[in-house]
Amino acid sequence: MEAVSHLLAAQPITPKGQAEFEDDLAAWGVQQSPEPKAEVFDVWEEHREALLWWCQGGAQLKFNSSSTSSVCTGLDVVALKADADLSGRTVKPEDYHRMQLIAREVAEHLNSRAAVQG
Repeated sequence: MEAVSHLLAAQPITPKGQAEFEDDLAAWGVQQSPEPKAEVFDVWEEHREALLWWCQGGAQLKFNSSSTSSVCTGLDVVALKADADLSGRTVKPEDYHRMQLIAREVAEHLNSRAAVQG
């Protein structure tokens, strides 16, 4: 298994390799965009586990879609429960409620964006 993971691991790029990559981009007329700056924000400790769960794949949302629109209806509780069970995650009721809150805010944001674009 170690040999396989070694083969799959990304090799670090050398300064020479980076220069060659940039030369190739320039030859094709491609302008490399600058690296985006990471946005840093504080998270209250009591929300940490729910936010980590969300970011690690617990973001299970339901959508009602038609040929003309799609509406986010919120948290897919069945999928969320399956994610928790299959990943072996210990979930406290507080974390579940925080996931509901996150999903409600995300759904509201997605639906308001869709309404503006629609």
